[in-house]
Amino acid sequence: MASAGRRGGQRPRGEPARRGAARGLGGAGAGGGARQAAGRQLGEPCAVSGPGGVHLRRRGPGRQHPRADQAASGGAAGVAAGRAGGAGLAGPAEAAAADRGLPDRAPGGHRAPGAARGPALDRPRPGPGAVNEGTAALLARAYGLVPHTVEPGPAGTESVNHIVTEAGGARWFVKGHPPGADPVAVEQALELGRFAGRAGVPVPEVRETGDGRLLARAPAGGSPAAVSVSAYVAGAETAEGGLYGGRWAAVGRTLARLHTALARHPGGHVRLAPSTVVHDPGARRDRLRRLIERYEERPREGFEGWALDAARDRLALLPRIDELAAALPDRLTVQAVHGDLASPNLLLRGERVAAVIDFRPPGPRAAVWEIARIGCDPRTVVTRADWPAGLARLIAAYRAARPGFPAAELAAVPRTALCALAGSVYPLNEPLDHPQSVTRSLRTYAVTRDRAITLLLERLPEAERAVAEALKHVRFAPL
Repeated sequence: MASAGRRGGQRPRGEPARRGAARGLGGAGAGGGARQAAGRQLGEPCAVSGPGGVHLRRRGPGRQHPRADQAASGGAAGVAAGRAGGAGLAGPAEAAAADRGLPDRAPGGHRAPGAARGPALDRPRPGPGAVNEGTAALLARAYGLVPHTVEPGPAGTESVNHIVTEAGGARWFVKGHPPGADPVAVEQALELGRFAGRAGVPVPEVRETGDGRLLARAPAGGSPAAVSVSAYVAGAETAEGGLYGGRWAAVGRTLARLHTALARHPGGHVRLAPSTVVHDPGARRDRLRRLIERYEERPREGFEGWALDAARDRLALLPRIDELAAALPDRLTVQAVHGDLASPNLLLRGERVAAVIDFRPPGPRAAVWEIARIGCDPRTVVTRADWPAGLARLIAAYRAARPGFPAAELAAVPRTALCALAGSVYPLNEPLDHPQSVTRSLRTYAVTRDRAITLLLERLPEAERAVAEALKHVRFAPL
C-alpha cells in the first residue's frame, strides 16, 4: 500500500523498488566485518572484502565474482530484501509473484533523523526534490494538496516518490505509479491496508481524493499514471537491520493482530489447504531445472555465473528439502495476509512496531508462510546469531495473542522457511527475467539469501527445539 516515508502501492510487475534514503542503524544488526566473518566461519558462499568492494567466493579456486559494495556506512551490509519477497516463501500459486518481492536499495527506506529537507517551493518544478508537472497537477486536482516543501523519496525502479510537506506542516508520502501499473490492484492493496488499520494494526493513513478514492488516476497517457498519498511515518527504520531484543515479541504480537483482522476480510476467507502451498516438490524442481537450462543456453559472466552455480546447488539440495517438507503438517491455515511482509515493509521505532506498509491485494495464502518470511528473514538469520531464540519469542507472542491458531503450524515455522527459501529461484532468475533489477544491493542480498539457506539447514533442529519449548510456556493474552 502507499507507504509512509518510503513508498507505497503495488509495485510494477517484477520490479524491486529502490529506496535511496538512509536510515539510522542504531544497533539494529552487526557490522559488515562480523557478517563477513560469519560467512567465512560457516562455509561458502560468503561475501568477503577485496579490492573494489565486496566479492562473492564460491567453492573452487579462481571462481570469484564481483559483488556489491556495502550499501551503508558503519559496515551495514547493503542487503535489500524482500519483497518475497522477496523472501521467496510463497507456495506454487504465489511463487512467481512473491519470489520477485525484494526491494533493491540501500538499507532502510526512511530518512535518518536530521537528514536534509528539500528546498521550499512555492510551485513544484521538475528537478531534484521537486514533483513533475503531472504529479503536481494530480495532487492539486484530486487532493487539493499544494506542496510547500518537497523531498525526494526513495524511488522504485520505475515509480517516482516524494515526501511532501504542506504549508501547515502536514507531511505526506506521495507515490507516482508508472504507466503499466494495475490501478485496480493498487487500490485493492491500499484498501487491504486500511482494513487492517481499522482493526488496530499500525498502518499509515491513506489520504482520500476529493471524491473519496484511494488513488488518483491521470488522464490517458499521463505520467505518472496514478498517484497515492499516505501519511509519512517519521523517525522509523525498516527491519532490514534484523530483529533483536524486544522487537521479536513486538513483531509477533503485530502479526497476530494483523492476521486476526485479515481473517475477517472478504478477500481471503480462512480455510485449510495442503502443505504444498508452501513447498511443491515437483514445481520447485521444474523451475530450478528450467532456470539452469536457460543459463546454460547463453554466455555468462559475473553474477550470472554465480547464479548458475547457486541454482545447481539448490537443485542438488532439493531431495533433502523434500524429506524435511514431508514432516510439515498435512494441512495449513490459509487466509488473507499482508502478502509482502519482508523486513523492508516493517517499520520500527526502537523495539516497537511503528507501521506495516506496502500490502499486496488480498488473496489466500498460508499464514505460517508469512510468519516464516519475516521471522526467518535472511538478513536476520545471517546477522543475528541468536535468531533461533528470538524466533521462539516471536512465535510465542503470536500464539499468546492468537490462541486459536494451531500450535502445530507455529512449530513448523523454521521448517517452512527453509523449504520455501531453498526451493525458490529468486533472485537467481533476475538476470534473465528482470535484468534492470540486478543492482549492487540485489546481488548482495542474493549472497545473504544463499547463506541463510545453509544456516537454516544447519540450525533447524536447534530452532525447532527452541520454538517447541516456547510454545509449552505460552501465557495466553488474546487481542
